[in-house]
Amino acid sequence: MMPRLALGSLTAYFISQFLDVRLYSWIRKYFSSSRQLWIRSNGSTMISSFVDTLIFCLIAFAGFYDLRVWTGILLTTYLSKFLLTAAGTPILYIARSFRFAEETEARRDTEARIDL
Repeated sequence: MMPRLALGSLTAYFISQFLDVRLYSWIRKYFSSSRQLWIRSNGSTMISSFVDTLIFCLIAFAGFYDLRVWTGILLTTYLSKFLLTAAGTPILYIARSFRFAEETEARRDTEARIDL
């Protein structure tokens, strides 16, 4: 069982990470505003999380459990990922609002030069 879990986990991770980056770039073409970050982030992550969960469950558990149990594992695992992704959205916007001292100084210097 353990090799199937490891293989399923690694395979799902690599495929879903690649997909997440590609989806984010594609979604960004249509939702490019800074106010639409939540669409890009949640859209790509929620889709790639489903693919991640599906691949993992197929490799790790297909044939090991009956279809009803397997579907239950798939749905509950994805639901938890979906909820965590949605719950992380406010944290994403809070983190995005942070400014480092260097950024603030650079912005003031740029604004000072423009005012001259």
